[in-house]
Amino acid sequence: MTRWAREITPEKVLPEYPRPQMVRKEWLNLNGLWDYWYICAWQAHTTGMPVWHHLVLTDPGIPDYHAKDDEFMVGDWFYFAPILNEGNSRPVYLPKGRWIDYFTGQVFDGPRTIESYDTPIDRVPLFVKAGAIIPRGPEICYVSGKPLSPLTLDWYPYGCPESRYSLYEDDGISTKYLDGDCCTTPIGMCATKDGIAVTIHARDGKFTPPERACELLFHGIVKMPAAGSLNGMPLDAIHDPKTGILRVSFPDTGKEQKFIVQR
Repeated sequence: MTRWAREITPEKVLPEYPRPQMVRKEWLNLNGLWDYWYICAWQAHTTGMPVWHHLVLTDPGIPDYHAKDDEFMVGDWFYFAPILNEGNSRPVYLPKGRWIDYFTGQVFDGPRTIESYDTPIDRVPLFVKAGAIIPRGPEICYVSGKPLSPLTLDWYPYGCPESRYSLYEDDGISTKYLDGDCCTTPIGMCATKDGIAVTIHARDGKFTPPERACELLFHGIVKMPAAGSLNGMPLDAIHDPKTGILRVSFPDTGKEQKFIVQR
Protein backbone atom coordinates (compact mmCIF):
# COMPACT_ATOMS: atom_id res chain seq x y z
CA MET A 1 0.00 0.00 0.00
CA THR A 2 2.84 2.39 0.80
CA ARG A 3 4.52 1.78 -2.57
CA TRP A 4 1.20 2.27 -4.36
CA ALA A 5 0.70 5.54 -2.52
CA ARG A 6 4.17 6.83 -3.34
CA GLU A 7 4.64 5.75 -6.96
CA ILE A 8 1.21 5.54 -8.58
CA THR A 9 -1.09 8.50 -9.08
CA PRO A 10 -4.40 7.63 -7.40
CA GLU A 11 -6.38 9.40 -10.12
CA LYS A 12 -5.06 6.82 -12.62
CA VAL A 13 -6.23 3.95 -10.45
CA LEU A 14 -9.57 5.44 -9.41
CA PRO A 15 -10.52 7.99 -12.08
CA GLU A 16 -14.21 7.82 -11.18
CA TYR A 17 -13.71 8.25 -7.45
CA PRO A 18 -13.97 11.87 -6.18
CA ARG A 19 -11.40 11.78 -3.37
CA PRO A 20 -8.54 9.34 -4.05
CA GLN A 21 -5.97 11.42 -2.17
CA MET A 22 -8.14 11.33 0.95
CA VAL A 23 -8.55 7.55 0.67
CA ARG A 24 -4.79 7.14 0.34
CA LYS A 25 -4.15 9.24 3.45
CA GLU A 26 -6.75 7.38 5.49
CA TRP A 27 -5.16 4.03 4.69
CA LEU A 28 -1.62 5.28 5.32
CA ASN A 29 -2.76 6.36 8.79
CA LEU A 30 -2.85 2.67 9.67
CA ASN A 31 0.96 2.60 9.36
CA GLY A 32 0.99 4.15 12.82
CA LEU A 33 -0.15 0.77 14.15
CA TRP A 34 3.32 -0.66 13.55
CA ASP A 35 3.92 -0.81 17.32
CA TYR A 36 0.75 -2.83 17.82
CA TRP A 37 1.91 -5.29 15.15
CA TYR A 38 5.32 -5.56 16.78
CA ILE A 39 3.77 -6.45 20.12
CA CYS A 40 1.50 -8.98 18.37
CA ALA A 41 4.64 -10.66 17.02
CA TRP A 42 6.15 -10.74 20.53
CA GLN A 43 2.93 -12.26 21.90
CA ALA A 44 2.98 -14.93 19.18
CA HIS A 45 6.64 -15.66 19.97
CA THR A 46 6.07 -16.01 23.71
CA THR A 47 2.61 -17.62 23.84
CA GLY A 48 2.21 -19.47 20.53
CA MET A 49 -1.05 -17.65 19.72
CA PRO A 50 -0.98 -16.59 16.04
CA VAL A 51 -1.32 -12.89 15.32
CA TRP A 52 -4.24 -13.62 12.99
CA HIS A 53 -6.38 -16.23 14.71
CA HIS A 54 -9.79 -17.80 14.36
CA LEU A 55 -12.47 -17.15 16.97
CA VAL A 56 -12.31 -20.82 17.96
CA LEU A 57 -8.85 -20.23 19.43
CA THR A 58 -10.15 -17.51 21.75
CA ASP A 59 -13.38 -19.22 22.83
CA PRO A 60 -13.69 -22.84 21.57
CA GLY A 61 -16.85 -23.53 23.55
CA ILE A 62 -19.16 -21.48 21.31
CA PRO A 63 -20.55 -23.58 18.40
CA ASP A 64 -21.38 -20.53 16.24
CA TYR A 65 -17.68 -19.72 15.95
CA HIS A 66 -16.80 -22.96 14.16
CA ALA A 67 -18.65 -21.98 10.98
CA LYS A 68 -16.97 -18.57 10.66
CA ASP A 69 -14.06 -19.02 8.27
CA ASP A 70 -13.60 -15.50 6.87
CA GLU A 71 -13.45 -13.33 10.01
CA PHE A 72 -10.50 -13.15 12.41
CA MET A 73 -9.07 -11.65 15.55
CA VAL A 74 -5.87 -9.69 14.97
CA GLY A 75 -3.94 -9.65 18.23
CA ASP A 76 -5.87 -8.99 21.42
CA TRP A 77 -8.02 -6.09 20.29
CA PHE A 78 -8.90 -6.02 16.58
CA TYR A 79 -11.57 -8.02 14.76
CA PHE A 80 -11.35 -8.07 10.97
CA ALA A 81 -13.75 -9.17 8.23
CA PRO A 82 -11.92 -8.91 4.88
CA ILE A 83 -13.63 -8.03 1.59
CA LEU A 84 -13.52 -11.16 -0.57
CA ASN A 85 -16.08 -10.33 -3.27
CA GLU A 86 -17.12 -7.39 -5.42
CA GLY A 87 -19.74 -5.08 -3.98
CA ASN A 88 -20.16 -2.39 -1.36
CA SER A 89 -21.32 -4.54 1.55
CA ARG A 90 -20.89 -7.90 3.22
CA PRO A 91 -22.42 -9.79 6.15
CA VAL A 92 -20.45 -9.52 9.40
CA TYR A 93 -20.78 -11.70 12.47
CA LEU A 94 -19.73 -10.00 15.70
CA PRO A 95 -18.81 -12.27 18.62
CA LYS A 96 -19.92 -11.65 22.18
CA GLY A 97 -18.82 -8.38 23.72
CA ARG A 98 -18.91 -4.73 22.68
CA TRP A 99 -17.25 -3.68 19.43
CA ILE A 100 -16.41 -0.26 18.00
CA ASP A 101 -16.03 0.38 14.28
CA TYR A 102 -12.42 1.60 13.97
CA PHE A 103 -13.26 4.03 11.17
CA THR A 104 -16.67 5.42 12.18
CA GLY A 105 -16.83 4.93 15.96
CA GLN A 106 -20.21 3.18 15.72
CA VAL A 107 -20.81 0.80 18.64
CA PHE A 108 -22.25 -2.71 18.40
CA ASP A 109 -23.04 -5.32 21.03
CA GLY A 110 -22.52 -8.98 20.13
CA PRO A 111 -23.19 -11.70 19.51
CA ARG A 112 -25.09 -10.59 16.44
CA THR A 113 -24.99 -10.77 12.67
CA ILE A 114 -25.10 -7.62 10.55
CA GLU A 115 -26.57 -8.88 7.29
CA SER A 116 -25.30 -6.00 5.15
CA TYR A 117 -22.37 -3.97 6.50
CA ASP A 118 -21.37 -1.05 4.27
CA THR A 119 -17.89 -1.41 2.76
CA PRO A 120 -17.14 1.66 0.63
CA ILE A 121 -13.75 1.88 -1.02
CA ASP A 122 -12.18 3.71 1.93
CA ARG A 123 -13.22 1.21 4.63
CA VAL A 124 -13.23 -2.45 5.53
CA PRO A 125 -15.04 -4.02 8.50
CA LEU A 126 -12.46 -3.48 11.24
CA PHE A 127 -13.61 -3.41 14.86
CA VAL A 128 -11.97 -2.66 18.18
CA LYS A 129 -12.93 -4.58 21.30
CA ALA A 130 -14.21 -2.51 24.23
CA GLY A 131 -11.43 -2.17 26.80
CA ALA A 132 -8.74 -2.07 24.12
CA ILE A 133 -5.40 -0.44 24.84
CA ILE A 134 -3.69 0.09 21.49
CA PRO A 135 -0.16 1.54 21.12
CA ARG A 136 0.40 3.72 18.09
CA GLY A 137 3.29 5.74 16.73
CA PRO A 138 3.63 8.46 14.08
CA GLU A 139 2.76 7.71 10.46
CA ILE A 140 5.71 6.06 8.71
CA CYS A 141 6.62 4.79 5.25
CA TYR A 142 9.11 2.23 6.59
CA VAL A 143 9.90 0.78 10.00
CA SER A 144 12.69 3.12 11.11
CA GLY A 145 11.33 6.16 9.27
CA LYS A 146 10.65 8.22 12.41
CA PRO A 147 11.41 8.00 16.13
CA LEU A 148 8.60 6.59 18.27
CA SER A 149 7.53 9.99 19.55
CA PRO A 150 4.95 10.63 20.58
CA LEU A 151 3.94 7.18 21.76
CA THR A 152 0.15 7.23 21.64
CA LEU A 153 -2.04 4.87 23.65
CA ASP A 154 -5.56 4.66 22.25
CA TRP A 155 -8.03 3.61 24.96
CA TYR A 156 -11.52 2.32 24.26
CA PRO A 157 -13.26 2.01 27.65
CA TYR A 158 -16.90 1.86 26.39
CA GLY A 159 -18.23 0.36 29.62
CA CYS A 160 -15.54 -2.31 29.96
CA PRO A 161 -15.05 -2.92 33.72
CA GLU A 162 -11.36 -3.80 33.47
CA SER A 163 -8.59 -4.45 30.94
CA ARG A 164 -4.85 -5.09 30.92
CA TYR A 165 -2.06 -4.92 28.39
CA SER A 166 1.73 -5.14 28.24
CA LEU A 167 3.74 -2.73 26.13
CA TYR A 168 6.79 -4.66 24.88
CA GLU A 169 9.83 -2.85 23.45
CA ASP A 170 13.37 -3.57 22.24
CA ASP A 171 15.73 -1.84 19.83
CA GLY A 172 13.77 -3.20 16.85
CA ILE A 173 16.86 -3.92 14.72
CA SER A 174 19.02 -6.52 16.46
CA THR A 175 18.79 -9.84 18.32
CA LYS A 176 19.87 -8.32 21.64
CA TYR A 177 16.41 -9.15 22.97
CA LEU A 178 17.58 -12.76 23.11
CA ASP A 179 20.03 -11.65 25.80
CA GLY A 180 17.34 -9.85 27.73
CA ASP A 181 17.85 -6.38 26.24
CA CYS A 182 14.13 -5.58 26.14
CA CYS A 183 11.45 -4.21 28.45
CA THR A 184 7.75 -4.42 29.22
CA THR A 185 5.41 -1.83 30.66
CA PRO A 186 2.24 -3.27 32.24
CA ILE A 187 -0.83 -1.10 31.73
CA GLY A 188 -4.20 -1.42 33.43
CA MET A 189 -7.57 0.28 33.19
CA CYS A 190 -10.60 -0.17 35.42
CA ALA A 191 -13.98 1.48 35.71
CA THR A 192 -14.83 3.13 39.02
CA LYS A 193 -18.14 4.44 40.32
CA ASP A 194 -17.01 7.95 39.36
CA GLY A 195 -15.18 7.32 36.08
CA ILE A 196 -12.02 5.60 34.85
CA ALA A 197 -8.73 4.82 36.58
CA VAL A 198 -5.61 4.09 34.52
CA THR A 199 -2.25 2.89 35.80
CA ILE A 200 0.88 2.77 33.65
CA HIS A 201 3.23 0.72 35.80
CA ALA A 202 6.98 1.16 36.01
CA ARG A 203 8.97 -0.11 33.05
CA ASP A 204 10.59 -3.51 33.69
CA GLY A 205 13.69 -4.70 31.84
CA LYS A 206 17.18 -3.80 30.63
CA PHE A 207 16.15 -1.83 27.55
CA THR A 208 15.50 1.90 27.88
CA PRO A 209 13.62 3.56 24.99
CA PRO A 210 14.88 6.93 23.71
CA GLU A 211 13.42 10.02 25.34
CA ARG A 212 9.94 10.67 24.01
CA ALA A 213 6.57 12.24 24.62
CA CYS A 214 3.45 10.20 25.33
CA GLU A 215 -0.24 10.80 25.04
CA LEU A 216 -3.41 9.00 26.07
CA LEU A 217 -6.44 9.20 23.79
CA PHE A 218 -9.63 8.16 25.55
CA HIS A 219 -12.27 7.29 22.93
CA GLY A 220 -16.01 7.47 23.48
CA ILE A 221 -15.91 10.37 25.94
CA VAL A 222 -19.06 12.32 25.11
CA LYS A 223 -18.31 15.42 27.18
CA MET A 224 -15.43 17.00 29.05
CA PRO A 225 -14.95 15.14 32.34
CA ALA A 226 -15.86 16.97 35.53
CA ALA A 227 -12.37 16.45 36.93
CA GLY A 228 -9.20 14.43 36.54
CA SER A 229 -5.73 13.92 37.94
CA LEU A 230 -2.28 12.70 36.96
CA ASN A 231 -0.28 11.36 39.89
CA GLY A 232 -2.48 13.36 42.24
CA MET A 233 -2.13 16.65 40.32
CA PRO A 234 -4.91 18.28 38.26
CA LEU A 235 -5.18 16.74 34.81
CA ASP A 236 -4.46 18.97 31.80
CA ALA A 237 -6.61 17.46 29.06
CA ILE A 238 -8.15 18.48 25.73
CA HIS A 239 -11.59 17.22 24.73
CA ASP A 240 -12.92 17.14 21.17
CA PRO A 241 -16.73 16.90 21.27
CA LYS A 242 -16.92 16.04 17.54
CA THR A 243 -14.79 12.90 17.83
CA GLY A 244 -15.50 12.10 21.48
CA ILE A 245 -11.76 11.88 22.20
CA LEU A 246 -10.10 13.11 25.39
CA ARG A 247 -6.37 13.77 24.87
CA VAL A 248 -3.84 13.77 27.71
CA SER A 249 -0.15 14.47 27.07
CA PHE A 250 2.59 13.54 29.55
CA PRO A 251 6.33 12.73 29.66
CA ASP A 252 7.49 9.13 29.54
CA THR A 253 9.44 8.76 32.78
CA GLY A 254 9.54 4.98 32.92
CA LYS A 255 8.04 5.20 36.41
CA GLU A 256 4.52 4.42 37.55
CA GLN A 257 1.92 6.98 36.55
CA LYS A 258 -1.74 7.05 37.63
CA PHE A 259 -4.57 8.80 35.82
CA ILE A 260 -8.07 9.41 37.14
CA VAL A 261 -10.84 10.67 34.87
CA GLN A 262 -14.11 11.53 36.62
CA ARG A 263 -17.46 11.85 34.94
